[in-house]
Amino acid sequence: MMEMIRIVVLALASLSALSILASDYSYTFTTPQREMRYQSLMEELRCLVCQNQSLADSNAELAQDLRKKVYDMITTGNDDDQIMDFLTDRYGKFILYDPKLNYENAPLWLLPILMICIGVYVISRLAKQGERSEAVIPQSAQDDADALVKHLEERSKQL
Repeated sequence: MMEMIRIVVLALASLSALSILASDYSYTFTTPQREMRYQSLMEELRCLVCQNQSLADSNAELAQDLRKKVYDMITTGNDDDQIMDFLTDRYGKFILYDPKLNYENAPLWLLPILMICIGVYVISRLAKQGERSEAVIPQSAQDDADALVKHLEERSKQL
């Protein structure tokens, strides 16, 4: 019985230790606006380790360090542009989850629009080409059709 109690206590202690490791540090802000800015920035910044997660969603050690750095910069009075400029200068534009349109990434933004326009143009040209082309019927088939029409007209007169 005592052995069973020891096992249960050990299991609970292990689980509580794991929950401490998994918990993220929560930061306290002086105003709700600063907290909202922090949350917004966490969603706009990409974790450089995970690459498909925002800083808010990532559990990587670098993400924790970046969250702390952003918190420190907000509490010292830096505005969002200063924080973004600092992080992009240090880590590159890849840290931005939604990069702004500029001359470097303009093809990535404009190429899909260009491809859609080309597709619409090609489809409209093919549709117009189909309307213009008339069905060419060989003369023998035309003669057969005329004979059939005459035959049907004669039969309809007989009825």
